[in-house]
Amino acid sequence: MKTKFYGYSVAVGAILYLFCAWGMINVTNVAYAVFPEYFHANLAQITLGVTIYCVACFIFSFFAGEYQAKIGVKKSMMIGAVSMAIFCFIIASFRSIYAFYAAQLVVAWAGSTAMHACCTLAISNWFVEKRGTLISICMAAATFGIAAYQFVAGKVFVAVGVSKLYLYFGIFEFAALMLIALFLIRDEPAKYGQRPLGWNNTQESVHTDEVANAAVSNVSIYKNPVFWIMMIGFIFSMLCAAAVSAYTTTVLPSFGGYTLDSAAAVLSVMNLAGGVITMFVGTFLNTLGLKGTMILTGAGAFIANILMYVWIGAPSTILLILVGITFAIGMPFQSMSNMISGPVFGDQAYLANPKLMAFSNAGYSLFFPVLGAIATGAGFGPAYLANAVICLLTVIPFLIGLSIAEKKKRG
Repeated sequence: MKTKFYGYSVAVGAILYLFCAWGMINVTNVAYAVFPEYFHANLAQITLGVTIYCVACFIFSFFAGEYQAKIGVKKSMMIGAVSMAIFCFIIASFRSIYAFYAAQLVVAWAGSTAMHACCTLAISNWFVEKRGTLISICMAAATFGIAAYQFVAGKVFVAVGVSKLYLYFGIFEFAALMLIALFLIRDEPAKYGQRPLGWNNTQESVHTDEVANAAVSNVSIYKNPVFWIMMIGFIFSMLCAAAVSAYTTTVLPSFGGYTLDSAAAVLSVMNLAGGVITMFVGTFLNTLGLKGTMILTGAGAFIANILMYVWIGAPSTILLILVGITFAIGMPFQSMSNMISGPVFGDQAYLANPKLMAFSNAGYSLFFPVLGAIATGAGFGPAYLANAVICLLTVIPFLIGLSIAEKKKRG
């Protein structure tokens, strides 16, 4: 009797896991408005917590690939479930800024070892065909999770407060993530006597550019110049939509008269739209190629920041709708990092992707406080302009790196 192919349950598990886990982490973007009072701290101290998270992710991500290869994605996700619960319970139980910092260290471990890179690896293990489409859906699920969790958080913060919100979320996160890991996730197919879907095809049905497996195979990641060029892009990549996301629940009430829950609802709708667009990244790749898709989504992130600058000077519903549309187009740009590693680094992608994501977190930890300082000292408008420039600083190295990889392959 033929054994059922487990790959589809793994894909569903990875999608659900990232929806729940990444949504929970991004509740912080709504909590910026209430954390200072809750922890008896100022916004700069709260922002330092985000920096601690990113620095920790930077360090942990360097070991994530080897860690996941050693214990498998299933155990990685189970440990991630425990970490997410501890993170929530610390915030629910302790109203000290130092407890908040400790919670950031715990959730950084989960973010580095059990989320984007781990979920992408789980899908990649089981699929050659449909890999790009399923990873796109997985990345979209992360954005849908942000929208859902932020919408709920905006309502529940007002109703029950921070402590009960994180207590409820902690119980839910542990139960949901652990059940997903136990019953849906499996390690590499060979362990179960199976092979990835499409393993016998000569060409993968993802990424029409087919940039470069041959360009870097059997070459040390650190000796590959493409890795270091891509690193520059990754340093800035997480900031492209970050300012729009992080500041929305602060800027909309300050300049447009929105309440916290209505601003959170607007942010949720924007993330929901971004999730819908992200689902079609595979289609964009097939139509526009990797470079064309990067240019389109990078332009969306750039324009969204420019429009937010304009909106601050002249708030209007039409402008905010345009911000939402361009933000949605730009949202997949952050997940393009997961799309780049496969075609560029081939069999070494599982090593390259976590390390490059580490530089994303390093850039976020370095430059997000700078954006916060600009917003505090010069206003939110200049902060959005600065972030628009960052979008350009992300696109350029990615395009250069891809061009070099293509030339190596042709050579």
